[in-house]
Amino acid sequence: MKRKSLQPLVALALLGTGAVGVLAAHWMDYGLVFRDPAVRAHVLASSGHAYISSLLSGAIMGGFLGAAVVFCVGWAQGVAGPARLLSLRGLFVRLACLQVGGFVLMESLERLQSGLPAHHMWSPVLPLGVLLQILAAAIGALILWLLLRLGHFIGESLSKAPTRGSSRTAVPVARQAFARRSVWLSGGPTRAPPASIAA
Repeated sequence: MKRKSLQPLVALALLGTGAVGVLAAHWMDYGLVFRDPAVRAHVLASSGHAYISSLLSGAIMGGFLGAAVVFCVGWAQGVAGPARLLSLRGLFVRLACLQVGGFVLMESLERLQSGLPAHHMWSPVLPLGVLLQILAAAIGALILWLLLRLGHFIGESLSKAPTRGSSRTAVPVARQAFARRSVWLSGGPTRAPPASIAA
C-alpha cells in the first residue's frame, strides 16, 4: 500500500491525538501556575475558558479514534508488504508543531474574546504551556509509534501465515514425495513375472 494513500488517515490520527495533548497540557499549565483552586477557577472564568469543558469529551473520543486509525494504518502496511513506516521523530515533530500552534492560537483567541490586554499573553502561562505541549507531543508520538509498529507486526505476521487450504494440500503432496523417494531408494517397484512363465 502506497504511503501517500495513507496520509489522510495519518493526519486524522495526529489531529485526534493532538487534541487530547493540547487540552491535557493546557489543564496542567493552569494547574501549575495557579495552585489555588479558587484563584484558578477565577482566572479561567475571566479569560474565556468556559468552552473547554464542552470540548473534553470530543477530544477524548478523538484520541481513541486516532489510536485506532494509526493501528489500522500499521496493520494495512504490514499486510501489503515491506514499507517505510513513519519514524518516532517524524511523529513527534508533527505533533509538536500541531499542539504548540494550537495552544498559542487558543490562548490568543481567549484573550481577544475576554478583552484582556495583549501583554497578558507573556505571563508564565504561555512559556510553561509551550514546554508542556512539547512534552505532551513526545508522549503522544511515542504512543502512536508503538501502536503503528504493533499493527504492522500483526499485519505482517497474518499475511505470512499459511492459509487453511494450503495446509490441506501440502500434506498429500508431501506424502507422495516421500513415497516416490522410498521407491527410488529400494531400487524401484518389483514387477510380476510374465503371464506365460507364471502359467
